[in-house]
Amino acid sequence: MTKEMDGAHTYAEKVREILKDKYALSSAMVDGVGYMHLWAGAGPAGNYLRVSETVNVVTKPPENLDLSKLTETNVKIKNIKGKTQKIKAIYERNQWLVPHITRDTSNKAVMNSLEKFQKHYAKNKQKYETVSQKTGVPPELIAAIHWRESSGDFSRYLHNGDPLGKKTVNVPKGIFFTDWEEAAIHALNQKKYIRDVVGIDSTSKDVAKMMTFAEYYNGLGYINHKVNSVYVFSGSNIPLEGKYYKDGVFTYGPVVDKNPGVAVMLLSIIDIPKQESPQAIPSVPLANPGSTNISKKGTEGAREEVLELAKQFEGKVPYYMDGNRPKYMDPKSPPKAMDCSDFTSAIYRTILRDLDVCENIDIGANTRTQINSGQEVWTAGKKDAGSFDTSNLKKGDLILFTSPNSSQVGHVGIYLGNGQFIHESGSNSKGGNVKISELKGYWLKTQKPISVRRIIADDGSVYGQNGKKVGTIK
Repeated sequence: MTKEMDGAHTYAEKVREILKDKYALSSAMVDGVGYMHLWAGAGPAGNYLRVSETVNVVTKPPENLDLSKLTETNVKIKNIKGKTQKIKAIYERNQWLVPHITRDTSNKAVMNSLEKFQKHYAKNKQKYETVSQKTGVPPELIAAIHWRESSGDFSRYLHNGDPLGKKTVNVPKGIFFTDWEEAAIHALNQKKYIRDVVGIDSTSKDVAKMMTFAEYYNGLGYINHKVNSVYVFSGSNIPLEGKYYKDGVFTYGPVVDKNPGVAVMLLSIIDIPKQESPQAIPSVPLANPGSTNISKKGTEGAREEVLELAKQFEGKVPYYMDGNRPKYMDPKSPPKAMDCSDFTSAIYRTILRDLDVCENIDIGANTRTQINSGQEVWTAGKKDAGSFDTSNLKKGDLILFTSPNSSQVGHVGIYLGNGQFIHESGSNSKGGNVKISELKGYWLKTQKPISVRRIIADDGSVYGQNGKKVGTIK
């Protein structure tokens, strides 16, 4: 046993020397890694490290790219707390990296796989375009993700490469589909939030944005280890310092990967304008990782975001009351039906998530709950309340109404300003969808305002059920 252990240590030391001397990794990055991690990380590359170079450990660093700055950037991104800010920081890093990225042509296995991918995409482009139209994700990106997950096998899930027709056993577990297209749409729609934050649609050609989506699709394990993602950068000249060889198990050391990363695949099938000079180091992760354009808008801006999202569903989404309540609202994929309180709840949950206030703020699943959510602005019949007056309302306020010719709460909408509100109209008839109505006539006499509640207060505080403060607009 002693002989075997000595061999393991000797082998690991050889790996360390190669990583430091030939591939310019720092002592701090290499010496602190235990021999078992290095040995396991090398895996099938053992013969290569002793005899020949057929697998990429760490490629030659890109010219004019400061690798210490790249490491520093990854560390700062890892430490960003807000989800939206982190997405934007990864995108800015990718914008900076794209002009530097080239293929690692010495990695023959990856280059052979890349050639197969290009042929595969040309042959199956229409399939990817069909899914693209239904998800708002570019077809090139869908194809690249498909290649990473299953080498383009249409009998396997886009989620994780598990075989279709059986429940998935890898993350995400327990999903069941028999049709690849349906499964792919489901997988991509789970990442709508990332798609919308990076700002891609089915026609996008921004490789940096697509790389960002892909990194989130695969998970942030690499950035949490402060290293570059194999899923994104395999087969390129961007250094790789470790890999997830299975879910939840990360190994530092030489990377064995036979498929190209998303970046190389996208750059092989998308023409992008050449830049005479690469972009400077990204400012968000290095200068001010906590800032976003949204947060600068403040309270009024946040309220406007609520209205803008709500108005994108005008004329859509038939009314139907059931237990299938959508949690978030996506204009590119509206729910098939919902009721009035579903609409107000999902609109607020979506915006407050996107503003990084909270991932899952719930103002209530029905009007009986929502009448006690947020700050009280006005309540009918309460002492000194006076009559309903729109001059006391702010944009984004919830207006609770009685049921027709009743004194009990039965309807809710969102105040738009100028005496108007938007609501799921409460009718199954043709055209009975989300609509904008005037606060007059029927809405003052038959279904009367009974209460007004404010979710986003003037000071930026956010209030949920029972008037409890749940966050702050930054």
